[in-house]
Amino acid sequence: DGECKMDLRVDWAKQRLLYVPGFAAGLILFGEIEFWTLHLDPFLLILIALLPSYFFTLWFTENIFCQNPLVTASACPNCNYLINVYFGDLFNVQKDDILGK
Repeated sequence: DGECKMDLRVDWAKQRLLYVPGFAAGLILFGEIEFWTLHLDPFLLILIALLPSYFFTLWFTENIFCQNPLVTASACPNCNYLINVYFGDLFNVQKDDILGK
């Protein structure tokens, strides 16, 4: 019939991977700022930088990197090929009315 119906499920592991770039950037940023201002041990600074990095990660990922992120996965009923579908905007691409109204 040319019709393929699949049940999409949220892929929490891949969705959490979207937060890794923001966390790495936040940890490096806050770790460096604290290192040059507090002059403490780098391992202690990583522990101190975890909390601000967490909030920076949420802000960066959900406001700049990908707005309203949702990663889903499903298997094709015919061939069992795993299909990943991403819903959301990456770097505000969809807000430019590319697809029209």
